[in-house]
Amino acid sequence: MKIYNTLTKRIEEIVPIEDGKIKMYSCGPTVYRFIHIGNLRTFTMADWIRRTFEYRGFQVLHVKNITDVGHMRQEMLDRGEDKLVSQARKEGKTSLQIAQFYTEAFHADEAKLDILPAQIFPRATEHVPEMIAIIQGLLAKGIAYEVGGYVYYDIKRFPGWHIECSAMSIKYLGEHFDVHTGGVDNIFPHHEDEIAQSEGFTGQQFVNYWVHAQHLLADGQKMAKSTGNAYTCEEIEARGFDPMALRYFYTTALYRSRLNFTFRALQAAQTALERLRGLAYRLFTQSDRERVFSAEPLAEHCWRDAFLAEVENDLNMPRAMSVVWEMLRSKELEPVDRVRLLLDWDRILGFDLKGYLLSERPQKKADPESYLTSVPSSVAMEVRERGKLRAHRDYAQADQVRQELGSAGYALRDTTRGTLVLPRRPEDEFTVISSSADVADATQLPDLYEFSVNLLAHNSCEDLKRCIESICQHAYDRHVELVIIDNGSTDDTLEYLQQLARGGDLVGAYGQRIALHVLFADHNMGFAAGRNATMRASRGRFIILMDTSIEVTGDIWEPLEKTFADPSIGVAGPYGLVTDDLREFREATGPDVDAIEGYLMAFRRELLPEVGWIDEKFRFYRLMDIYFSFFFKTAGYRAVTTQIVTERIEKHPHREWYSLSEEERATKSKKNYDIFRARWHHGESLLVVNFNPEHWWRGHDHAHHVAGEYAHTAEELPSPGVMHAHEHRHWPDHSHSHAHYHEASR
Repeated sequence: MKIYNTLTKRIEEIVPIEDGKIKMYSCGPTVYRFIHIGNLRTFTMADWIRRTFEYRGFQVLHVKNITDVGHMRQEMLDRGEDKLVSQARKEGKTSLQIAQFYTEAFHADEAKLDILPAQIFPRATEHVPEMIAIIQGLLAKGIAYEVGGYVYYDIKRFPGWHIECSAMSIKYLGEHFDVHTGGVDNIFPHHEDEIAQSEGFTGQQFVNYWVHAQHLLADGQKMAKSTGNAYTCEEIEARGFDPMALRYFYTTALYRSRLNFTFRALQAAQTALERLRGLAYRLFTQSDRERVFSAEPLAEHCWRDAFLAEVENDLNMPRAMSVVWEMLRSKELEPVDRVRLLLDWDRILGFDLKGYLLSERPQKKADPESYLTSVPSSVAMEVRERGKLRAHRDYAQADQVRQELGSAGYALRDTTRGTLVLPRRPEDEFTVISSSADVADATQLPDLYEFSVNLLAHNSCEDLKRCIESICQHAYDRHVELVIIDNGSTDDTLEYLQQLARGGDLVGAYGQRIALHVLFADHNMGFAAGRNATMRASRGRFIILMDTSIEVTGDIWEPLEKTFADPSIGVAGPYGLVTDDLREFREATGPDVDAIEGYLMAFRRELLPEVGWIDEKFRFYRLMDIYFSFFFKTAGYRAVTTQIVTERIEKHPHREWYSLSEEERATKSKKNYDIFRARWHHGESLLVVNFNPEHWWRGHDHAHHVAGEYAHTAEELPSPGVMHAHEHRHWPDHSHSHAHYHEASR
């Protein structure tokens, strides 16, 4: 088998240290919360490697650690406490209880994807003596040193021990073993630390082959709990997916390529898995059962060679699956031979197809009665009544029943064995999207309305109802469009908006039509993506981004319209912010301000091509309004407040903010500030306090930004390692110093 070795940065054939045996270590979970499906991708990769070796007859000893105590250096510095201790405090349990609960959950998740359990699951807390022994050995060799009761590895920068994996892998696999797997996040510092401390301790090579799975992305970003785009196996199941569909999904990209997760892609994977199972079952029913499960070894076959060639070529599962489908469709093989080959290959693929064929699931899938038992009795009664109507050839009345059940959320599929009743897919009835790009861009299309009010809903039903009703009550004689997105709600918000969408356009207090356009995201895409989606769909002359905490109490339309009669104004709203340093923002009455708060932010739709879309890294709402406001200012427009609008709205508490803990607020706000700062860290010339229209700063890639390279003369160069600074100019009236040092080079 050939695999990409991260250590050597090339594809190499795996040559075992000991003939016929493979010793393999996988970095397991830190058990303070549920693992997410990105973690499962890494564990599935390791499972495929192990299965391939076992298929070839190797004896594999697989060790996968359980870290039941946090990485103290990192957590103590970043959070002030160990992650397990923190989670225990939050849940009112002991650290031991937390570790045990999430360890069991981890094992359950792996079992759902048919990941073979490792032979050994060592726990970090049970191997402290082994860790101490390695540290003492490093001290004795002078590779580590002690200061103030702490032991440090003797390295210039980037400390970070991760000593537990060195201790546990050496104990169970020896000082030198074959394969070490993990995710790319583990490369630095975790695995580099392991190599340094293990080889420093033993004096020999630690591991021959390092194999790392790339990130599983969601909405184009790394999957992480703090980002709000991490999904667990339990959440996948709650949405009606078979966990094994995840395993199939992982086959759609090479393990060391980034893979973007969407529910649409997962649905495609589940459909493909069901097709695979269905085809396997049809071939199974056409074959002799005893021959299918015969213990007689399969003869050498070109199809088998083709499949293994792809699997053993850097674990190329996409191409391997292509061979699977080609073989199953081949007419040159008898059904029994195709089934036998598929079951043989499934020893590597891990879809548990044998278990499926021997279960009751294939029969139930085609049995109408099994579907009727899973729906309300009233629905089952209507389906049976419809069957009688069809039997009497009363097709018109039968179609009427189908339509009624469709409105209730059910789809009917007539088969030779009867009618299958299935939950109606949302995309068959509503506009369902997986990303903002799924919405057709209407910015170049003509205006159809005066105002497009954009609302973003996520588990905020009561606020949403109040906001919508207040808009309808105070729309007056204006041509208003409501563009609403449900951003992956999991409460009654979703049902409310579905009913609203089924009802069509709304009616204002004066009987006027208020156009309604509802989008449904199949997951929480994040705040900025939701805003981009509604802006792309809007057809009003003016777009109003409104928070659902706002209640309209009067005519907001006229003052906004008058404000934009001034072409120099780009963005306006009732609440403004100003800053002197791009760090602390304070409320200001204006009229000219640095940014408009996102509670109510209005602008001309025609400006969207000029200012662009919002960066979708803003999954949380804070600072996104300031970020977006700056794009209007850098395009040469003013941001102004419309104070009279404050008298015609009521601002209620922001539900999302108050639903978060202080730690969550701080983490999400810091992440958003970093995004803002990365783009606008030199935007002082845009601020009201020192605004000069001749010195607009349009970004590092604009001609107004003076390049920051600085060539030193020999006389200017300080000694290596000595800090010094020199001026860096960003635009004609602004410069500052960058402190830095130089290293000697040959």
